Amino acid sequence: MAVDSTLRSIVSNRSLRIRVLVGADLLDSEIVWVATSEHEDPSQYLNGREILLTTGMRFSQEQDFYGYVERLTKVGVVALGFGLGPAHDTVPLGLVAAAEQWGMILLEIASPTPFIAVTKAVADLIANREHAAESRDNQIRQSLTRAALRGGADALVEALAKESGSWAALLSPVGIVRQITPRRAGVRLDDIRDVLVRTRESGSFGSASVIANGERIEILPVGRRSRQLGTLVVGSTGEVRGQRSRFGIIAAEVLGLELELESTRKLAERRRLDALVMILDNQLLPIDQLTVLFGDPLTSGRIAIAVVHVPKSERDEIRGELEAYRSNVIVAQYKSRLVMFMSERHLDVEAIERSLVNASTHAVGIAVARGIEHAERGVKQADRAATAAAATNMGVLQIGSQLGPTYSAMLAAADEGEIAASIFASIETADEKRAGDLCRTVIAWLGLNGQVEPTAGLLGVHRHTLRARVRRIERLIGQPLSDPTTRAELWFAALQRYPQLSEQATDWRRNCTSGSVQSV
Repeated sequence: MAVDSTLRSIVSNRSLRIRVLVGADLLDSEIVWVATSEHEDPSQYLNGREILLTTGMRFSQEQDFYGYVERLTKVGVVALGFGLGPAHDTVPLGLVAAAEQWGMILLEIASPTPFIAVTKAVADLIANREHAAESRDNQIRQSLTRAALRGGADALVEALAKESGSWAALLSPVGIVRQITPRRAGVRLDDIRDVLVRTRESGSFGSASVIANGERIEILPVGRRSRQLGTLVVGSTGEVRGQRSRFGIIAAEVLGLELELESTRKLAERRRLDALVMILDNQLLPIDQLTVLFGDPLTSGRIAIAVVHVPKSERDEIRGELEAYRSNVIVAQYKSRLVMFMSERHLDVEAIERSLVNASTHAVGIAVARGIEHAERGVKQADRAATAAAATNMGVLQIGSQLGPTYSAMLAAADEGEIAASIFASIETADEKRAGDLCRTVIAWLGLNGQVEPTAGLLGVHRHTLRARVRRIERLIGQPLSDPTTRAELWFAALQRYPQLSEQATDWRRNCTSGSVQSV
């Protein structure tokens, strides 16, 4: 239940016999304390948001009160209470006029009412307000803690969004979104992307509040100053901003505890999984023992395996990002790499590329094993694919997803382009330069499946010129281009040595009527 902690609740207390002379429409101002002073200039003893009580002992009825009220207004006094009796039977008219001019609330306190009664009433009001705030905070804390116990940090963020009636997001220490509720609120994060980047790069552990598209957004650190565990972002509106700010602050505290516990659990799990992968690298365990280590979800059906090449200095941080990718993903250390195990149905290559490659420029290799008994082979395939992805700047390379690019990338990683260079050597020598007419011709012809008219159109030459070039290329390489093995070797080499030309030919082919290799 909300507690009225404004001046209105004090004025409405009939036992205090307070009458409002000026500012009856300003009584919703919140007060923090009461001060009593008979000084002509008490402003130096005030902090603001108080009720100042005075009997006006040093004032005469004819005095000019303009400067007195001005100083009180500038220091932030909420209201001036003038007590009748000891010095004045009525409030001086000059004080009333000055209060009206400066917009100061002026209260008349009847003679029987002691100032201590007003002070006690305000003290009781403040105590009730603090008790209500503490009770509300405890309710929020209990609600969020229950959510964390049910479903961890992700469930806590969902509960926060529901409790606050807005949206909330949890970001990792490097700024990758771990959880956001509702999902459509992702556009809100885009509105403050620059602020999040600046906050993260500054290394500060302070909170921030920004206005974006008319909405106040709170940015709160999670964890300790010496070990930041993430960032909590909470959206709000101006109507209940204070309450929602408390939601965010308390949620950040609870999240810090939950993420610390999660980190401890993960450390124990990591040691177990690292031991498993070391076993996989040397000798595969029997299926029943792998079932105990992996758990039932990964011991039936096809398994997707992703290997990430990570510098040692970043391994722990990136491992946390991988573990946050999905709750049903197992992450372990494999030699100097990190490896992810998941059911094939949980594999999201775009999400991996978005979170790891685009955000942190790490190369990733992915392979799919037919079952747990093939996990060892899958790990090694994914590792080779990661090596190829790094060597060719592909970012993510999945075995079998794109036959040509995958195979050529693996070749590039193995020989650093020497095979492709040797295959094109005779053609480039005849051209007297790289990417000359003959090189362009063979790549276009291969990319367009040997179709004469489309290839001539792409190159901008007559079909007779094309046929003459193809016959010359066949003499240079000593093999007919109608041979499928020759075409395959040339195409893989072209993908590696001339990726832009190969992509151009492939794009052109998609817009042409498909056809078979034609005799030239």
